[in-house]
Amino acid sequence: NYCSESEMLLNEQRYALAVMYFSLGGDDWNDGANLGQIRDSPAGTWLSGSNYCDWGAEVSGGTGGISYKQLVCDEFGNVLNLNLQTNNMVGEIPPEIGVLVYMTSYISFFNAQTGEIPSSLGLITP
Repeated sequence: NYCSESEMLLNEQRYALAVMYFSLGGDDWNDGANLGQIRDSPAGTWLSGSNYCDWGAEVSGGTGGISYKQLVCDEFGNVLNLNLQTNNMVGEIPPEIGVLVYMTSYISFFNAQTGEIPSSLGLITP
């Protein structure tokens, strides 16, 4: 059995998010870290066994005291927004981020990201 095109895209998005977690030091993140990659971790924990749309933590008291969700998907499971501000991310943004073709917002200020912004991120068109 082969995956349909939409199933393949969902698998690619899950993969891209996992690569981001490892590339940006996810085990040391302030919110959503999953040290040991425990599959039955609660919602809001990255790399849990649940749907990747449930990985993003609900963060309260962000910039300006506003609460936000780290990861927002549409009803089809496509990643729309990543808000990983002030999350102790360290490292390079991996080129796999370009797989998130439905993403319209990537917020990552107040982290220690290094290197160039992947050209694949610039290819995403909302």
